[in-house]
Amino acid sequence: MGSALYLHEGVHFQNQSKFPPYLRDKGSSSNNMQDGEEFWRYLGEGNRSVVLAHTQENIVLKFLKFPVDTRQDDEALTNVAERLRNMIDYTQQVMKSLIGPAYVHCGELAEMPTDLAKRISAQIHHFRPASRHGKTMDVWSGFATRLPNLTRLQPPEGLEPHADVLCIEIKPKCGFLPNPCRVRSLLKQRVCRYCMHQYLKVTNGKCKKVNRYCPLDLYSGDVQRMEFAIRGLLENPQNNLRVFKNGELIFGCRDERACPTDLPALAAHLRPFFSSGPDKANEGGDNVIGMLVAFLVHALLHEPNEQGDDIWQDDSLNSSGYFKSTTICTASQFGRNGSRNGCSLSQDSDRLPPSCVLARVRRAQRLDLLDIEGVYPLYLRLQQHILKQPQSRFSLRLDQPYDREFLQILQDKSTVDDQSLQFAVRKIQQYLVSMTAKDVSIMIACAAHGNFREKTLATATRQTSNMFWPPATLSVLPSLQTSTAKLSLPRLRFSVSVLDLDPKPLEKVAHHWRQDRQILDCYNAWHSKRLRSGVISNAGQHAEMV
Repeated sequence: MGSALYLHEGVHFQNQSKFPPYLRDKGSSSNNMQDGEEFWRYLGEGNRSVVLAHTQENIVLKFLKFPVDTRQDDEALTNVAERLRNMIDYTQQVMKSLIGPAYVHCGELAEMPTDLAKRISAQIHHFRPASRHGKTMDVWSGFATRLPNLTRLQPPEGLEPHADVLCIEIKPKCGFLPNPCRVRSLLKQRVCRYCMHQYLKVTNGKCKKVNRYCPLDLYSGDVQRMEFAIRGLLENPQNNLRVFKNGELIFGCRDERACPTDLPALAAHLRPFFSSGPDKANEGGDNVIGMLVAFLVHALLHEPNEQGDDIWQDDSLNSSGYFKSTTICTASQFGRNGSRNGCSLSQDSDRLPPSCVLARVRRAQRLDLLDIEGVYPLYLRLQQHILKQPQSRFSLRLDQPYDREFLQILQDKSTVDDQSLQFAVRKIQQYLVSMTAKDVSIMIACAAHGNFREKTLATATRQTSNMFWPPATLSVLPSLQTSTAKLSLPRLRFSVSVLDLDPKPLEKVAHHWRQDRQILDCYNAWHSKRLRSGVISNAGQHAEMV
């Protein structure tokens, strides 16, 4: 097939003459780069897509996935281009508006020859987790979504071609507890979904042990709690943390069932970025990891210049601009004794800067006003209507279009059910957007300040404001209890991006309901067993399952 024909507002790729012809914009004619399968490598995948990275350029292709027994004449392949355009529109119109243009990259529709896609699919097969082999990347339609490679620094202009780039991917999950008025279970009012889900994953063999990461610690804005959360991810990353160096996975796993962690090996990779002493090659691993943790906290709390418009003004914001809500999960090991290292915990300890990436993501998550317990009955009402009038699915705007009218629906904060179909549709749409936000990944990429060409450095500095670490205002690294004046820290330039922003299908509501019941039943069973054995005395205490 020819060059990309469908272009969307969003990412604008430079130097397209270097792209293979099937990836260049319409009108580009140069063919300076070979385009065989050897230039593509497996980067990762989710339930619905596979991502390939180009080895020479700062681009990735995201392909839809289909069952391995799919045939060329399958009806599901007839609208792939439309599905991809719809996903791009959703990212552009909805998620970019909610999370902000500083963090969101929207991509473009691209074409790839099907024979090349088939060769690449065969080439990457042994890199994919065995648990994913039931589906394969789309090798039939010839369409994919082209995006910047977010394991690389964004934007990459000015970076020396062979400079090392480090990227940390964090999947933070849901950052708040549901409104107590919306859930019946006392446990759901006190223990976050992530912490409860850990026990179901261990029971089902999806992971070997519960980790001590709690999303509410990361979203708290409290430096000590955030560092504790990140260290929990480093000790037991599961599928919530991965580290890349020059686009290659060096820490974490593609399959959480078998996810070895080698912190000394990670420290060896980190030394060029975070060593602080004169003997950098032999810098202690604990110090290097501590530097990484401090850097990640800084990047997660950083507020960019380009913040975008707030279409969702949350009533839970107080006059200072911070969320006022229950911010403590009683399962968090940080707060098991109410304090840690002299840091007292209180329900109003949430201090996220309003425009940092965590605050923006959680703002989108808070579109879930009713919890799945309130949304599922509305879903059943809607499904009954669709069964009677199948053609109404489009008129009710359940899947598309994603435009300004759709954004207006997201601003409806009503929670009192008037028994209308319109109320059900609005709350379900809000819930599905919130589920996208609860499943995003945050990509934090960095490179040494000295690896940028001087001609572009001044411009890059103006564009990125203070996107550097350590900042001039940082005097103490809490994780090391060390003054920065005593350290010769390398200066890093960094970028923060958000990905995995595709819309969730309507049918996911039923899956979320079933999973919610399974999570609660499993955690209740574990909790009851601990109560009977006398290990715990109330619902707030939590012990690690090994």
